Amino acid sequence: MGGVGKTTTMKVLHNSPEIIGLFQMVIWITMSKDGDIRKVQKDILKRLSLEFDDDESVERTSSRIFQGFSNMKYLLLLDDLWQRMDLDIIGIPKPSKENGCKMVITTRSMVVCNKMEIDEAIKVEILSEEEAWNLFRVKVGNVVDLQDIREIATQVVQECQGLPLAIIVIGGSLRNKSDLREWRSAWKELRSNRYEIIDEMEESVFKILKFSYDLLKSNNIKKCFLYCALYPEDYEIRETELIQCWWAEGFIDGALSLDEAYDKGHAIINYLKDVSLLEGDGLHPWLVKMHDVIRDLALIITSSSASLSAKMVREDGNQFLVRTNIGIEVVSNEEDWGQFQRISLMCNKLCSLPKNPTSLLLETLFLQGNPNLSRIPESFFEHMHNLRVLDLSYTAVGELPSSVTNLVSLRGLYLVQCHDLVTLPSQIGNLKKLQVLHLGGSTVGCIGNFRCLPIEIQQLTLLRSLQVSFYGGISSGNRLMVPNGIISRLYLLEDLSIDVETEGHKSPKFGETIAEEVCSLKELTQLQFHFTTLESFEYFLSESCPWKNQNLKSFQFIVHCNSEEQFDPIRSSAEDASVTRYLRLLGGNYTSTVFAEVLQRANGFYLQGHQISQGLLDFGLENLNQLKLCVVVECNMMEIIINGNDIDSSTCAVLPNMEYLEVSTMPTMRAIWEGPMPPGSFSRLACLGISSCEKLRNIFTRGILQQLSNLEELHVNFCNNLQVVVDEEEEGGHDVALFPKLKILTLKHLRRLKGFGKQFLFPWHHP
Repeated sequence: MGGVGKTTTMKVLHNSPEIIGLFQMVIWITMSKDGDIRKVQKDILKRLSLEFDDDESVERTSSRIFQGFSNMKYLLLLDDLWQRMDLDIIGIPKPSKENGCKMVITTRSMVVCNKMEIDEAIKVEILSEEEAWNLFRVKVGNVVDLQDIREIATQVVQECQGLPLAIIVIGGSLRNKSDLREWRSAWKELRSNRYEIIDEMEESVFKILKFSYDLLKSNNIKKCFLYCALYPEDYEIRETELIQCWWAEGFIDGALSLDEAYDKGHAIINYLKDVSLLEGDGLHPWLVKMHDVIRDLALIITSSSASLSAKMVREDGNQFLVRTNIGIEVVSNEEDWGQFQRISLMCNKLCSLPKNPTSLLLETLFLQGNPNLSRIPESFFEHMHNLRVLDLSYTAVGELPSSVTNLVSLRGLYLVQCHDLVTLPSQIGNLKKLQVLHLGGSTVGCIGNFRCLPIEIQQLTLLRSLQVSFYGGISSGNRLMVPNGIISRLYLLEDLSIDVETEGHKSPKFGETIAEEVCSLKELTQLQFHFTTLESFEYFLSESCPWKNQNLKSFQFIVHCNSEEQFDPIRSSAEDASVTRYLRLLGGNYTSTVFAEVLQRANGFYLQGHQISQGLLDFGLENLNQLKLCVVVECNMMEIIINGNDIDSSTCAVLPNMEYLEVSTMPTMRAIWEGPMPPGSFSRLACLGISSCEKLRNIFTRGILQQLSNLEELHVNFCNNLQVVVDEEEEGGHDVALFPKLKILTLKHLRRLKGFGKQFLFPWHHP
């Protein structure tokens, strides 16, 4: 990103005697934002000690430059490149192994790197905490060692988030200042995004960063970028949630299907990452966030009070009120919301809202993450006719007021994890433009109360995404969770999720026609559903067009094979966005062929309480090849998860794509795997979790370890008869390196554990 130190790095290259000694000439060109070819030619001619002629054609100048470079081994440094530059047009011979020439470019955009067909990309990272502090100390001076200053100076550096340019500018404005009041004032400015005392913050930092914003390809992409500033500092935004909001706001063409909108949204996110305005998360690729200083830039652009933003606000019509994560408890009734297009009060301590705010311009209202907010004033929505996205998730709101009927432009409504919400008002049927509705669930430590969907939901015929979670007890008399006839009327649905988690995991109380209604939805591409009988599941698979045509890109099927059985809910810690197609079987005493049909397309399998299965091979080895995740729980007839003795010697690898395996509460299980395994079996297994398996005496043999070279995590708990982790009784294989990639090892409540094996004894002994 801008200000991270790319130009400084180029200066080091340009001035390094070691680098200069490798080439006949080192040429540094600072590129202009408009890619002016004549300027580049002029700078190169000057470096070659040749005259530049304004009247000369580009082609003639190019020829003279090419001759000047003849038989010369050069290093060309192109700093701050914003678009593709054709070396042939300028007259520069292309670097190659044959001529020994090199070219280094700096840019904020990976797009430019790709267009320049670079050989190697090096991302210039922000400074580490130690590096940031050392740079700040150099710029500020020894004053940071004063006892009163040190603590607040540390906070100031943290606010810079490792961006060298910000550290240099802020450090320079505080150099040798020992008055604690000045430091406190500067800290407050940094937190408020309004800079008056810190010299050159807008001119030297944000003006430079703003070039990246100015060169975004379209106004819609600019709006997508600015939208991310509505979330709190350092907030990790789920990409699907962000794209849904962009789509509901109209930044992504509403004529696109939801599936197409996701593709478009991910392309925009990747583009914003490529131009260094958004950051990804390497461990969680489905999350994205803004660097703090970039977020400050976005807030300045969207605030009418900053000099840099004044023109932008009038030009783009963006005015935000963003007060996130600062402990606000009350919003004054007198506060004017009328001037704002988007308001975010996320992650505060709000307990009340204005009674009747005038918000005719308001299109976005983020109130999520206010757990003390339990009531919305009756007339609160009366003047919000233009509101498009409303998020009340993670609040204690128990009901929506009747004024919700005024939200005639609302396209996205989020009421996720509102543990006091029981149902929706009948007025919900008046929100004819609603396309995304997500509701239900429970917060940590609370039992959710959402009981049922109102019949008026069927009037929302433009809905594309309906996600509802029924949690906790469901003792609502004879009232159905999903009344008959609702789902079939929502014929445009592309994303349907009906998640049920009740005490004892009872079979949910749906309408009799629910499976038929789900089958009638022709546009589905994502489905999460709880089938209450095997018969309803078989009916869906045989009649659903999206399933038969393989249009379901994401599915989560829970099949309650015996509605009389109850199960404690199992949710694996390994669930993530990469496991998008899974089958969860609850109970049952058969292995229906429909399971094989689904498993062939699944990458996740949860098997709980199966009454006859003796191992995963009962479901067909060939059906399990795509699985990345597998969880086996409470299968009392299963002694071995994978029995290699039952596998033909010519069989291909067993579970070659499996990354996570969890085995829990298996009283009869004596081994995870047994017998020989074909080469490549379990080759991708990265995490193995085992708990409450009383008969298990060892986990690995030397033979199976040859297959597990990628194991990174091993968790073993409550296996009271486990004696060794590695059984070394079998001959051979003693030269195998144990767990070469193991990073995390958890061993808990293993009363008879003696050690890893004969050669790997622990220094302690359990009683």
